[in-house]
Amino acid sequence: MGNSTCRYFQYFIEDPAFWRYIDAREEPNSDDKVVYCYNKIHEKTTHILFKAKDKNCGQVPPNFF
Repeated sequence: MGNSTCRYFQYFIEDPAFWRYIDAREEPNSDDKVVYCYNKIHEKTTHILFKAKDKNCGQVPPNFF
């Protein structure tokens, strides 16, 4: 039964409909998390929300997107 839950979760996470509105502001905030979410962006993604690690982090480089 545990394997079927993992397969269902994997199917859910890989569904592009899940990635239409990306709100990644919750902790933990890391570069790996940003890259993971960035790789999920597709043509139907309408919102992308990130939160910096702290106020001194600066801006996302223009070539990131």
